[in-house]
Amino acid sequence: MTLTLPSVTHNQVCIFFMIVVSPLVLYISGLHVWSHVRKYHNPVIQRYCIRITLVVPVYLVVAILSLFIPQNGLWVLDMVKAGYEAFALYSFMALMLAFVGGPASLVDLWESEGRYLTGDWMTGTCLHGTIKLDGLFLRRCVQGVIQFVIVRLLIVIIVPILIANDVFIEGKMRFDRGWIYVMLIHNVSLWICLYSLWLFFLSTRHYLRPFSPVLKFGVIKGIIFISFWQLIVLQILIASEVVLTPPGFTRREIMEGWNSFLLIIECLPLAILNFVAFGPKTGQYDQEWGSWRMLVEHGDAKHANHRHAMRQEEGGDSYAPKPAAAFQHAVDAGDVFRHALSTFSNYYGKHRYLALELSQRDAASTSPETPLPTSYNSNKNAMPLASP
Repeated sequence: MTLTLPSVTHNQVCIFFMIVVSPLVLYISGLHVWSHVRKYHNPVIQRYCIRITLVVPVYLVVAILSLFIPQNGLWVLDMVKAGYEAFALYSFMALMLAFVGGPASLVDLWESEGRYLTGDWMTGTCLHGTIKLDGLFLRRCVQGVIQFVIVRLLIVIIVPILIANDVFIEGKMRFDRGWIYVMLIHNVSLWICLYSLWLFFLSTRHYLRPFSPVLKFGVIKGIIFISFWQLIVLQILIASEVVLTPPGFTRREIMEGWNSFLLIIECLPLAILNFVAFGPKTGQYDQEWGSWRMLVEHGDAKHANHRHAMRQEEGGDSYAPKPAAAFQHAVDAGDVFRHALSTFSNYYGKHRYLALELSQRDAASTSPETPLPTSYNSNKNAMPLASP
């Protein structure tokens, strides 16, 4: 039994669903982002939630544009989507670190409780045996995530150069062309990134239980894997001739078109799940868990759990940044580069791995436009760094 797939852009049913679903996705994602920026009182937490939220509209826009641009230009959209995927994966790791109070607090908990991660074939960790949870383990996990950001950035730079020299033909598995090597490097880097996230999740899930880590981890992995695996399935179906292409269209045009259409439809449940997993309650303060440590690092933790009452007494959100400033702070990728430099630095690696706290504090103290609390600048009792 065979099935002939029509062209998505020439099918009225497909066009109808795209017209209906796309505005809904943009509305839900926009409402999600607005719910954070209008009450941007916990920027260290909320900036990562906003970044992860924006994955869905980025996917949607890329999928829509891919239906109407020439096939030889699709690599540009692929680079944009893959680059933001890397940015979102980093943001997810940083969010989980912030939940548990930052790297230094997490290492303190591990060492005080004598924690170990035991290899288990059921969790896919049987290869490495038993690992002691310490600063070195955490550093390796974060490096595993950040290396994917670096690799994606290098690929974005290298691919146009390969195309200009006529040595990059997308989809052609030829050893004298660059596509096969770029895909190999990309997939190995992505595997390292996701495995590092998995190890981090397994080692912190008992601390992250109040923050519904399974839901958040499932959403972020689902977003990344859906487009990849459904494209593989479409390729297999078309190659095996279970699914046929209509006359006048190539296999690749039909495959890419249906992959984009399915991704547009899938963006609706993904946007809803994103709202549930990373909603406004994610940014609420909690003295016992993650945001408390970050507030201490910024010197603004004295009345963390009484801010709602203070706001009502003061008659408004006078201390909160404007939504435009909050959004600008959330999408500013400067912290990724600072974190990458500090993570791969031997200096910070020797001193209890304070990379994330340092990058956040540096941003708060050096940027006059950041909407983070500034009282840390005058806090003389802040935790000093040890000398090398």
